[in-house]
Amino acid sequence: MRQRYLLSLLCAIAMLYYALPQLPFFSGNEAAQLFAVTWFLFALVVIGGNLSAILFQKERKQATVHKEVTMKNKGRLRSYH
Repeated sequence: MRQRYLLSLLCAIAMLYYALPQLPFFSGNEAAQLFAVTWFLFALVVIGGNLSAILFQKERKQATVHKEVTMKNKGRLRSYH
């Protein structure tokens, strides 16, 4: 799963690297400027989402395992009462 996030992150960075010089940030057309800013912000959201998934993936697994162990222990405690 981590490899998929890394591949997505690298693709998003490559797309941003390629598209950034071609986006019309300072053109006279306001619609083109709005598109450029929106595309750039969406690219940053994609990069941030993939980066957070890579960084916090291990903690999510540990939290899930801890929750499953806790639920098993509660079931055992109830069966002994």
